[in-house]
Amino acid sequence: MNKEKFLAALRRRLKVLPADEAERILAYYREMIEDKVESGWAEEDAVREYGNVSALARKILAENPNRRPRNVGKIVAIVLASVCAVALCVTIGLAEVLKTTTWTRTATGFNHPGDTANYTYKTYDALDGSVDLIRVSAEKKAVVFQPWEKSGIEVRYPTNSYQQYDFSSSGGTVSVVNRDSSGKNLKWAWDDSEAPAITVMLPKDYSGSIEVDTTNSFIKASDFNKVKNMECTTSNSAISVNDFTAQSLSFQTQNAAINLRNVSALEKMEAHTQNAQIGLEKISAPDITLETENALITGTILGKEDEYTISAQTTNAISNLKNRGGGSKRLSVETTNAIISVRFEN
Repeated sequence: MNKEKFLAALRRRLKVLPADEAERILAYYREMIEDKVESGWAEEDAVREYGNVSALARKILAENPNRRPRNVGKIVAIVLASVCAVALCVTIGLAEVLKTTTWTRTATGFNHPGDTANYTYKTYDALDGSVDLIRVSAEKKAVVFQPWEKSGIEVRYPTNSYQQYDFSSSGGTVSVVNRDSSGKNLKWAWDDSEAPAITVMLPKDYSGSIEVDTTNSFIKASDFNKVKNMECTTSNSAISVNDFTAQSLSFQTQNAAINLRNVSALEKMEAHTQNAQIGLEKISAPDITLETENALITGTILGKEDEYTISAQTTNAISNLKNRGGGSKRLSVETTNAIISVRFEN
């Protein structure tokens, strides 16, 4: 984890403090990390020195007398909503969240059916050789990763007079950078067929890494089983990943859900959001971190409960997980004002 991700994660956990107090604490840790980097530390090592962000935040809050009082009425409403949501999840399960987008070729590129935003869809053909990293950085765009039978990489992207794209393909890295100057603060739900989407077509046996960050729109990926590392960051929209295996996985959004179905990490899996649910169906990893606020965490993990050292924490609600040690694997589950309902399946 780099400095900015560390500070963003710490900020989320300190929001019960007055804003000026939280910023004072964040400035302190920023300065400490920067001092270590100036003295020769790698940034990730300087961050790692402070340990688990959740544990650090709990320590800070326990020692700080300035926590704002909770809104009890709001908490009761949230807990009741969580109970209803759990019942709904039991009834309908986790829905399939990935759809295949239909594209039709025209003389100018690709048209996206149902798109009312006047985008023209074009393609960028990347390296045919060995690719170690796909990096996509976008604004107000959905980003979708799909497998195909071809050996090359193709990026299908929406453009108009407000869009700027920079593409590069060298040194084993394919990079897509998008900037949107429209000034419109559009937000797109994960199932919105009119969302402008950057679709990356990868060989089905792609074994490199994926880094993607966007804003106000969703990230989807499915049907890959050899990816090395994947990091997904968005805001105000969901992250949905199905039938996916990688060495390590990191998912981060806010004010929107994270839905994981048949997802495995051989080393580590992290999912962080705020004010929205984390939904799981048959996930697995030796090191799992699940964190949200004011929303439930529910679903299934493959394996036996006694294989895990478990840290589960919520406030003003209940958890079916009991804190325990002795497991060779690690599970950390944390929310506020909402239920934790996580089951294990063999």
